[in-house]
Amino acid sequence: MIKLNDKLGYNMRLHPNYNGDIANRYIYQKLKAVGAKYIRLYSNVEQASFDSNTCKMNYLYDNVQEVANQGFTPVLPLIIDYPAKKQDINASDNSTHCYWSDTLQSQFKRFFKEVVQHIESMGIKVIYEAFNEAPGGFWSSYGYSYNNQDTINSYMDMNDYMRQTVYSYSSSKFIDLCSCQWAGHRQGTSIYNPKALDTVLITLSNRYAKLSDAGSNRKADYISFHPYMETAYDNGNPEILLFQGSYSDYANINTIPQAWTEFGFANKQDWNGNFPPSTQRALVQRQILIGDYMGVDIMIPYSARVYNYDWGGEECTYNFGNTIRNSETNTYSMNETGQGVFELLTELKGYHFNQSIDTGIDIFDQSKYLSALYAFEYVNDSGNKKLVYWTPSVTPITKSISWNGTDRDLTFKYNVQFLES
Repeated sequence: MIKLNDKLGYNMRLHPNYNGDIANRYIYQKLKAVGAKYIRLYSNVEQASFDSNTCKMNYLYDNVQEVANQGFTPVLPLIIDYPAKKQDINASDNSTHCYWSDTLQSQFKRFFKEVVQHIESMGIKVIYEAFNEAPGGFWSSYGYSYNNQDTINSYMDMNDYMRQTVYSYSSSKFIDLCSCQWAGHRQGTSIYNPKALDTVLITLSNRYAKLSDAGSNRKADYISFHPYMETAYDNGNPEILLFQGSYSDYANINTIPQAWTEFGFANKQDWNGNFPPSTQRALVQRQILIGDYMGVDIMIPYSARVYNYDWGGEECTYNFGNTIRNSETNTYSMNETGQGVFELLTELKGYHFNQSIDTGIDIFDQSKYLSALYAFEYVNDSGNKKLVYWTPSVTPITKSISWNGTDRDLTFKYNVQFLES
């Protein structure tokens, strides 16, 4: 069993004009103390970087080296964030089914291959990841790409190239798909693209039927999702992922480990926000525990970065971020959400999920999941046990349960509680 801290990391923003050394060192120190494993280096790359003759990516290489030196595994969301921001004005959906012309696609392929080869020459193993949320609408001007099979195929063609390039020219791993996933996607009740994710997964499953288990044309090491919750859907409770977060019914990809490379809760965004810090803290803790229970292998909350470039330039603590900066002393600390993540990792450092404890209410009864009682047992290598328990109900519920050979009266709250045997 994978220990919880071996599954966790943080997203950290990279930008050629942003010096985040002080903030980064603070996060590295905090993560090392709890034994976390991953740093996802979320990188912005301007089009000029890949249509020139030489990759000017020293800031990325320097950060990859630093992350590796600190003992973490770098996760790279494949360099380009949103192709839509770097579109060729002459590109047409009628020709390439995406924002990029054939020329730009060729330039990017050369660029990406060079980056993969350079990092391999550094002797560092990373985990590359497919385009950031490209099937969510950033690959094509055709609204959300989920709705157009030609656009999905166009994205998958580039995705295949990336995966094959990583396996052909490096000893690193690859995370496939990198898809958006909001609550309600699987049941057609989302305010964004009902049942849209199914179309992408079916396409991926069909392509994977033709792949091997070895060689440069093999299946990916992980399939990634960004399971953000919607405030409009049961007020963002992450427990809904028990019903919507599995892809076990998709042949060819259902045995590939799952990664959540972004998730989190905002307090200034309409669809994923308006949560006070104490609520953000509780929801992030619960989503990590739900993901662990579901067997997700990699979980990387969004975000450790301090300045949030792509959400209006505000300090990230006012949005998805987990850090806060003291402008007078230029020092950093964890905000309430970040404190919750580190509380969870501190409490369960060295522990792995062992079993779900019967509370008398079936957590898989979707009609009752918002008032269900969740109790998970964790165990470490010495056999010590801890119980984590909560309820999505805002009203505390007291219930007698049997755990570790003893009947106990426990008060389940909206916030995660801890009990040691």
